[in-house]
Amino acid sequence: IVERSTLKKPILLHIPKTGGTTLFLAVTGATVPLKPNALYRHVQLNVDRTEMVSNSGDIFDGSAHKKYPGHKYIVISRDPLERLESEFGFFGTRNIFRDVWKRKIGSNFPTSLLEYISHQATSNSICKFLLGYDLYGKDSIDEQKERQIISTFDNLEFVFGLMNEMSLSFKNVEHQCKMK
Repeated sequence: IVERSTLKKPILLHIPKTGGTTLFLAVTGATVPLKPNALYRHVQLNVDRTEMVSNSGDIFDGSAHKKYPGHKYIVISRDPLERLESEFGFFGTRNIFRDVWKRKIGSNFPTSLLEYISHQATSNSICKFLLGYDLYGKDSIDEQKERQIISTFDNLEFVFGLMNEMSLSFKNVEHQCKMK
């Protein structure tokens, strides 16, 4: 049996609208989510509020095994269409995200889900998140970047959960990360 105190804390990659806040609060006992940091990877606005980027890019740049030896990485996934619909509703009802869109894209935030998902700025949003790119930026995800993401998932120790099975996901994370 490995003592919990000797384990490295897991790193949670909170892909937007996948239940990451719920998972974080449940497994840590916290009452409010943290700001993004080394153990909690999430979207953050830059200082002048013109870009939304995640702080997970260093995990997917090929050097995480050297930077974070012994860590496990937690990811919750969600049906992609449900996630996009939730993201559209969440971002579209908050002034801060609509303002970022207007400054970055130069037009008003989309008024329909179809317009949102058809816009070039929202293509490959999960890949952009994982790579630490601006979520509404013009960075494209080519085949080499896709291979880099797949390689990271293949070579690091990830613990996965499903939003639609959150109770089982909590148990899996607690068990795999020896959090109880």
